[in-house]
Amino acid sequence: MKTKQIKRKLLTRDYLLNLIENSEAETINLTEYDLTSVDFSDLKLKNIVFSNFHKKQLIDLSNAVFKNCEIIDCKFSGAIFKGTTFRGSNLQWCDFRYAKFEQTTFQHSNLFGCDFYRAEFEGHNIFEEATLKGVSLFMANLQGAGIRKDNLGGTLLQEDQELFKEFHAHYSNVLISEMNIYINKRFHEAMLVYRFLMGLWISQGFLKDASWAYVKSKRMEKRTFAPWRSWKIYSNNNQEQVKTPSLFKKYSIILKYFLKFCSFWFVDIICGFGESILKVIFSIIVILFIGTLIYINMQGVVDANGVVNTNFIDNLLFSLGNMTSTNFERLRPANQFIEIILAVQSFIGIALAGLLGFILGNKIRSS
Repeated sequence: MKTKQIKRKLLTRDYLLNLIENSEAETINLTEYDLTSVDFSDLKLKNIVFSNFHKKQLIDLSNAVFKNCEIIDCKFSGAIFKGTTFRGSNLQWCDFRYAKFEQTTFQHSNLFGCDFYRAEFEGHNIFEEATLKGVSLFMANLQGAGIRKDNLGGTLLQEDQELFKEFHAHYSNVLISEMNIYINKRFHEAMLVYRFLMGLWISQGFLKDASWAYVKSKRMEKRTFAPWRSWKIYSNNNQEQVKTPSLFKKYSIILKYFLKFCSFWFVDIICGFGESILKVIFSIIVILFIGTLIYINMQGVVDANGVVNTNFIDNLLFSLGNMTSTNFERLRPANQFIEIILAVQSFIGIALAGLLGFILGNKIRSS
């Protein structure tokens, strides 16, 4: 059975320029034209529909050239990009949902507010020195996207609440007043994107980028566990996102995830989820000085003659010696209670020293 093919009109550059300059419509629809290999270089393209997934107008833009363009509020949803170039272009609020990319380049381009929901990147697509700000990568298949940490500028769209509101108001036609259902899930979305990026970068050998994405995913997950947010995200019934569940249901969810929130918060403070050498060193120093202050205030250190020693330097040396298994013969614990504190401090010190070695080894391996 033969597939029915739609014969599309040819689009010349001169005709396109005339269409842009003289069109009285707010939106220009190019879905009836053959857009393969068309040169759009150096043009300002605004409010143009190149492809429309929801109306089943899926247009092939293979080998099209968008060099040094200003592309604003254009719809490319469901489009096919193969060998297409957006090099040096500025793209704002462009809809790339469900689009398919292969051997496409965004080199030196700036993307702001663009939506790549469920877009698929195959082969090798270049994002060298491109910047992505306020861009949604949620549910996108990025296996063939050459996106790196530097392209993202340190954050995702979901981490900026005001920009996230504007994004959904633009693409979903949702009123700002009705935005809570999306806002409640934004950190969960960010967590999933960072997890995908982490796995992608590990498979590509970009271990430093993967380490960064891992920490970011954990911090996003920690935010989903916050008591004022967890029941809105982890309620089993989606309707509970809108209406308040029973008090028992609500507080059981809050308690469950509050414990996780506390544990994640503690691990982040101590070691940055196993990725921060400086945080571990800082934790060791804190334990060292806490021990010192306890020994001074409790008069827990005595000299060889049994006389209480409250000298700060001596108590600091005593605390340091306990954490490093160094024995200062002229200083010893005053009583059994201090010996218990020494044992606890020593245990914590050994654990932190082991953690420091583990993180240092990972850093050396990934450098």
